[in-house]
This record gives sequence, structure tokens and C-alpha cells, in this order.
Amino acid sequence: MDFVVRDKGETELIQVTYASSEDEVASRDVENLFRVMKLFGVNRGTLVTWDYSDEMVENGLKVEVVPLWRWLLNSHVKLFNQDPNL
Repeated sequence: MDFVVRDKGETELIQVTYASSEDEVASRDVENLFRVMKLFGVNRGTLVTWDYSDEMVENGLKVEVVPLWRWLLNSHVKLFNQDPNL
């Protein structure tokens, strides 16, 4: 996993890939994200791509696939190591 984000007490796992389309998303990226979500009991995750969006659901776990530009514009969470005084 590339990031662990906490927003209002909720943990979200974030995986990043350079994919621009569905066929470029490596199955290992998605499989590993779902595996770690299940391992840590996290219900939602995000796969940040270069320019592809989608939504994947597996066994009640949800992964939102978003392009980097949209994730940056809509990001309202603080990374765990971000200085709270900024």
C-alpha cells in the first residue's frame, strides 16, 4: 500500500498506479488492495490512476478507482504524517 489515510476516524487504504485505462490496471494492484483491506478490516479503498475511473466491489469491500487529478481536487483527508499546523 502506498498510503494509509485517516479521515474522521475512518481508515482508508490507497494504492497508486500509472494506469490510463482498464486494461492497464495490473490485477496484482487490485488483488493486493482487496487482500490488505480484508486483512485489516477496512471497508473502502482507493486506487489512484493516471486517467482512469471505475468502482470495484468484492465481498462487500469497495474500491474507488479515480484519476490523480480528481483525487487531488477532491482530497479532503490529511495524510497521517501531515503537519497539523499547516
